[in-house]
Amino acid sequence: DIVDWYTAVRAARLHRLQIAFPTKRVEELVPFLTRDFIFEGELFKTGPRVGDTYKKRWFILDDRRLMYMENPLDAYPKGEIFLGEKYQGYSVKPGIPAAVKEHKFGFSLITPERTWLMGAETEEIRESWINAINQVIEKQPQPQDYSESWRNDLRNSYSYKKSRNSDRNSGSSFTGTLRKGKNFFSFTN
Repeated sequence: DIVDWYTAVRAARLHRLQIAFPTKRVEELVPFLTRDFIFEGELFKTGPRVGDTYKKRWFILDDRRLMYMENPLDAYPKGEIFLGEKYQGYSVKPGIPAAVKEHKFGFSLITPERTWLMGAETEEIRESWINAINQVIEKQPQPQDYSESWRNDLRNSYSYKKSRNSDRNSGSSFTGTLRKGKNFFSFTN
């Protein structure tokens, strides 16, 4: 994927900057890397279960992809969230549902598949993220937004991984072929 390649290039650039400026912190060096992303920064993310704890993650908003990783310049994202349009059920709002462990500057990113719960260090950072995500959700999508997203949604979807694992455990065979740039899948049982 081009984004994986791009992130790997950024990681290499950071390494060179760390050699050149060994006393600087990573946060001070990140602004000197290429900055083609809409928005990026640190947030806290919790899992979908009530007892899950908040974990610090680095988030990157790249068009309709909100990617998160453990460190700012990991070569590959730990996960990503596709951001569709508002009329499709995508929204973002301040606050966390009452049944979940509260975060002082928390917000909820609602998608048709899941509500993602996140928190920021300050109210200002939270508002910046909410505004950036809202701008993406409210803009007219381009055809390439969806052609890339359906491939990632299938690859990263919980139900796809679960069905592949249950098929492996049940003794049946399952293979899937995804052809980049073409709108079709080929599956065999």
